Order: sequence, then structure tokens, then C-alpha cells
Amino acid sequence: ADSSEAKKFLQKQTDVTAERGVKRQGGLASIVGSLGKKTKMGCLDKSALDWKEFVEKEGIKEELASHNRGKDGYVEKQMFLERADLRQFEIEREIREKNRKSLM
Repeated sequence: ADSSEAKKFLQKQTDVTAERGVKRQGGLASIVGSLGKKTKMGCLDKSALDWKEFVEKEGIKEELASHNRGKDGYVEKQMFLERADLRQFEIEREIREKNRKSLM
């Protein structure tokens, strides 16, 4: 376990087993198993890392936080539109029910 790759692998294994509570392979078997394997970064992990770097590079962290929290935030607008659509649907449903009852 002298190489940096082996140390990284062992550290990763201990972190994973600490989370899962599962025993890891010990000794030489784990090192031999790790020699041919390289951990690959997934697409989502890469995108998240790129976004964090971009935010730090551009210095827009506070601007994003304030924009997303305020009334001008995208999520707030979507929630408002969803509530308005639901309210309109309920009004139209009540009108249809009244029309059905009047026909009977």
C-alpha cells in the first residue's frame, strides 16, 4: 500500500464500508483487486463539479442564492403557475358539476 493509487483505493474502501457497515477485503487481495480498476467519474458528478467551479470562478454564488430565493426565482414562478392552474381547474369543475345537476 505504498503507491498513491493504493492509498486512495484503501481510503475509499474504508469510507464506503463505514457507510454500509460491510466488511471489506483485507490485505493483499484488496490491493491486487484495485490495481486494474480506476474509479470513473459519472456524468452527473462531472456536471456538478463543473457547475461548482463555474460559480466560484464567476463569483455568482450570492447572486444565484438571492435570485432563487426571491419572487423572481424560477421555482417560485413554477409553483405559482401550478397553484393558479389548479385553482382554475377547480372553478371549471364546479361549473361543470352545477351544469350537470341542473340538467337532472
